[in-house]
Amino acid sequence: MSDTDKNIQLRTNSFLSEAVEWDLKDYITKLASDMIEDYHCNTALERSLCEIIANSYGRILMTSQYMLRDEKLYEPRFKYLGELSKELDRQNRTYLTAINTLMEIKNPQMTINLNSENTFLGENQQFNNNEKKNENIKD
Repeated sequence: MSDTDKNIQLRTNSFLSEAVEWDLKDYITKLASDMIEDYHCNTALERSLCEIIANSYGRILMTSQYMLRDEKLYEPRFKYLGELSKELDRQNRTYLTAINTLMEIKNPQMTINLNSENTFLGENQQFNNNEKKNENIKD
């Protein structure tokens, strides 16, 4: 990793650490750095996806902590827990979408080029081989 890449990573990690609570800062920035290293992320898009994944994961942890810690503090707790539940669902969707996007970028689908006069391709085909040609079905 070049010096420019390290400076960019340190700068983005500092922004990432401001997005979560103080007790998760080190863990989330390390998670983002480890993902960037593990998936060999060289482009800005790939690095930003790793940071989005780490940020969403940190927010999932924070929201889960809020739900456990704060449920006894508020009188209208059903509305409060409902809002926290929506936030948890939203961050979970963001987390899973970013992971799937990173996986698709790092493992692109296979493309096949065929040059033929007669080509038959099938996707999700099912072949049934019935050995008995004259089956009698009884009710």
